[in-house]
Amino acid sequence: GYDYLKSITIPGGITSIKFNNNCFAGCDNLESVTIPSVDFWLSGVTLSGADASPFYSGPDAIYADGALLTSLTITPSTVWKSNIFAGAKSITSITIEEGVTSLPTSAFYGLGITSVTLPSTLKEIPKQAFLNCASLVITEIPTTITKIGDNAFEGCESLTSITIPDSVTSIGGGAFVLCEYLTSITIPDSVTSIG
Repeated sequence: GYDYLKSITIPGGITSIKFNNNCFAGCDNLESVTIPSVDFWLSGVTLSGADASPFYSGPDAIYADGALLTSLTITPSTVWKSNIFAGAKSITSITIEEGVTSLPTSAFYGLGITSVTLPSTLKEIPKQAFLNCASLVITEIPTTITKIGDNAFEGCESLTSITIPDSVTSIGGGAFVLCEYLTSITIPDSVTSIG
């Protein structure tokens, strides 16, 4: 690794980033990553390869549009990609607007979010949606959700209880694994498949 590397700036002219086995792995002192803007990152860059995010090394700060990036808003027109901000711990707030009907795999993997309100238009919580969101506390799942994907809440250490609505028929394998403080979970009769 590169222990001396403390910051990374990704320029606006980049259109594709290929990560092979996490190109920033071992950058244990990485403190910040700067991107030109959120819009640029969401629609202007194609990420590919294993662990396709420069944020996996866990920098404390992500900068976009010249400021510390702490919140994101997902609208029905947002092009949201798997792992796009994976590991970005400075993002502590996510707003998912009504009208959003689906999210990609690993949508919020490893973010620093503490809470999230899922819209009533969402149909399922995808695989690894909130994987390793250690500070996440979610208390309500909308009654429109029919499926909770594999490892959806894995590693959400701050979850203490969760109620699954009667609309859910399927819960994926490991959906709540490593939720160390989860002491109460209510599974309705509507669930016909677990794992």
